[in-house]
Amino acid sequence: MSPIAPETGGADRNEPLEKMANGVSSMLNDALTVFNGYSELILNKAQLDSVLRDQFEHIHQSAQRLTDLSTQLAALGGRQVLSKRTLDLNQVIRDVAGQLQLILGHGSAIELVLGRDVPPVRADALLLEQAMIHVANFAKIRIGAATKLRLATSRARVPRIDGECACLSITIRGWLVRSVDSKKLFQPFSNISHAIETGLRLPAVAGIIRQHHGCIEVDMEADCGTALLIYLPACTASVNSAAENAPGTNQNAATGTILLVEDDDTLRTLCAHILRQNGYRVVQATSADEAREAWKWYGDRVELLLTDMALPGDATGLDLGRDFKNQKPSLAVVIASGTPFADDGFNLVLPEGFGFIKKPYLPSDLIKTIELRISRKNEVND
Repeated sequence: MSPIAPETGGADRNEPLEKMANGVSSMLNDALTVFNGYSELILNKAQLDSVLRDQFEHIHQSAQRLTDLSTQLAALGGRQVLSKRTLDLNQVIRDVAGQLQLILGHGSAIELVLGRDVPPVRADALLLEQAMIHVANFAKIRIGAATKLRLATSRARVPRIDGECACLSITIRGWLVRSVDSKKLFQPFSNISHAIETGLRLPAVAGIIRQHHGCIEVDMEADCGTALLIYLPACTASVNSAAENAPGTNQNAATGTILLVEDDDTLRTLCAHILRQNGYRVVQATSADEAREAWKWYGDRVELLLTDMALPGDATGLDLGRDFKNQKPSLAVVIASGTPFADDGFNLVLPEGFGFIKKPYLPSDLIKTIELRISRKNEVND
């Protein structure tokens, strides 16, 4: 068994590399949001010429591949926003199993061995799913056809985590790693994972688990393959109800005023166009100072604040959201970012009532996020 140090500030962390990953991811996210946004808007036009449609679909597909790279960079940098809930780890695995099978393709197999006494964890379900997706993509590229994955869960204890843990073991059958190589598994573009398609997959997994204050060990004798043993701290709270966790939808027609705060001119123009196209009135600002000035004039009618996390000056989008929500508790807030700053220098956990959308996003994702946040605000106020 070969341990991989997970702790923040541990020897495995490469802070200059993480900062670079965050910076590159942030720039990619803004550009890709514009690429993806305008591509989707154009592709939704029914009268689009078939040749042009084919060309724009190629552009859209290429942007989606870059989006995947940006996601890996953000995870490597360890600065993704966490939307933590009390989760049943077994249910998270069931929810993503079909997607993993599609990634592995025909002739491959996934075996689930889910324990009955696995403790609940406090985690971000989408990021845990993303970690498993990274492993599946890595396995497909390394093994090729007929890839076999075994996902097992159990209750466990490890010395580096206080108290009980939930353990997720992901075994890649047929993938053998020498002991001397195991320490390089989670280093970007190491000798063991040199290809561009795989070079950030496992480091991204390590970044996600580190954000959850978990750890990873490598078992190199597991069923004629290699197993990644992921340990997450258990929590004592019960799993939230399905009704509480399920995404809602806003059945009402889009109305109301949105304060849009974004310093990138191209992205702000795109967002304003999408919002107006869907029936919202938009007030635009390029900085926190402009947003505060706009709030003086329009605050009484603004229903939702949509703001980038990183803004010119000392204030962040989170600061704006807190300030405005203190003045108007009914305000809905959505924070947009790819590599956000963190309250504690590592993780960002959004306050109650705040929504989040990760850059890059599609126009349809933006509208769904806004409708969900407004509908939840209305439910609370009714």
